[in-house]
Amino acid sequence: MRTVRWLALKTQAASSSALLINTLNRLNTEIVAG
Repeated sequence: MRTVRWLALKTQAASSSALLINTLNRLNTEIVAG
C-alpha cells in the first residue's frame, strides 16, 4: 500500500514538473519571438 502511494506521488510530481517545463518553454519562445 505504501509503495502505491509513493508511486502516485512520484507520478503527480513528474506530471507537474512536465507542465512547468512546458509553460517555461512557451514563455521563453514568446519572449524570443516577442
